[in-house]
Amino acid sequence: MVQATAFAQNPPAFPRDPLTGLYQQDFMLWSLTARRRQGSSAQPAILALLQLENFYEIRGWVGKAEADLLFNTIAASLHTLLPDSALLCRCQRYEFAVLLPELTRARAQHLIERIKQALRSASSPAIPPQLELRCAVGLADFDGDISCAEACFARARHSLSRTLARRGESEPAVEEENGVAGKTPTPSQLLALLQQRQLQPTFQPVVSLAGDSTPFFEIRTACHDPRIGTAALIEQIVQNALGERLDRWIVSSALHELRKVRSSPLHLLINLTQNSLVSRPFLEWLASRVAELGARAASLVFQISELDLLSAQHHVQRYSEILTAQGCQLSISYFGCTPDPCRYLSLLQAHYVKLDSSLTIAVERDNEDLEHLLALTARLQALGLRSIAGQVDAMALLPRLWSAGINYVQGNCLAAPSQQLAYNFPRRMTLSPAPPDPR
Repeated sequence: MVQATAFAQNPPAFPRDPLTGLYQQDFMLWSLTARRRQGSSAQPAILALLQLENFYEIRGWVGKAEADLLFNTIAASLHTLLPDSALLCRCQRYEFAVLLPELTRARAQHLIERIKQALRSASSPAIPPQLELRCAVGLADFDGDISCAEACFARARHSLSRTLARRGESEPAVEEENGVAGKTPTPSQLLALLQQRQLQPTFQPVVSLAGDSTPFFEIRTACHDPRIGTAALIEQIVQNALGERLDRWIVSSALHELRKVRSSPLHLLINLTQNSLVSRPFLEWLASRVAELGARAASLVFQISELDLLSAQHHVQRYSEILTAQGCQLSISYFGCTPDPCRYLSLLQAHYVKLDSSLTIAVERDNEDLEHLLALTARLQALGLRSIAGQVDAMALLPRLWSAGINYVQGNCLAAPSQQLAYNFPRRMTLSPAPPDPR
């Protein structure tokens, strides 16, 4: 394994992880930055983010002491299995980062697959027979297109999310206003959009099918340039490690609106990007801003996508603990884009789930997809969770969504995103025709 001096001369002192003896993520960020400063002379490399995705479950079975020994064994095995040119670091929770210089993506993928098999074999004697160590990996190219070291980590984590989605043979149905994908902005354009305030918050109502007239809005992001679609914009912001900056702006906008209405009842649904979920400084900043609200913090509902929950599950628990302790509520978006979405509900104290649109379109059919939706909503109700159907584009679907057990609906057929918190939330709603027969 390479030493620090292989990446730059006279490296500063960085603390090592007391359990494994490895350098930690701050050293990897420093090493990537040092390589980037070399410019065109730096050899391309692959950054691999390896997550032991079910290690919390294993720890629950074997206990913390045994789990620590196993984790140390895994770290030692990684150190042995990786080529001498690689740099291995421990990240937060049960994740490792590996920098693989001089390897193509194809060779890196082949190497990682061999390592995953070896880790499963090495860990097998130490865990109960009904369990098997599961490893998920995200890869990112570290080359001239990367704007900073943090962006490389963001792309690796984004790749990790897609790996988890492909494992379930499903991708979340991407929301796009007006069905237009739009052009893809470059990293420099993204930074300019954020710095020059070319983005604006918009508000779309979330309407109760049970007659709850409390105003409830999701805060979304729109660009002054109509050629840039929302989904493309957010994805590029996250892949270039700018999500934290976006989220600070969105949260500040939400708090501004909340202060304007003072004591009036209001719920604001705020999406958090993957970049912010893995950022401790952002969580500290968010907690301090929420603390200023006192009891009004109960008006805030922070939403995390299911894929981000899976790829950053060890970070989400901390968010859940801090935000719910302050009175905030939590929601999971794209819920159901993986085969068993309820499995990870124990990681956070969720109050809402926004169903993936691949599930809610089942109300237009009378087949096994509808039966699956009915079973899922019944399970959510038993767990005390409220469900939201987004992207509803026809009023005729409301009776079917209601009969399927959906609690809230959102979509342009009710109201398109607006720059104003304005919508006449109904106290009562008459829904017809008769509910569908699932048989």
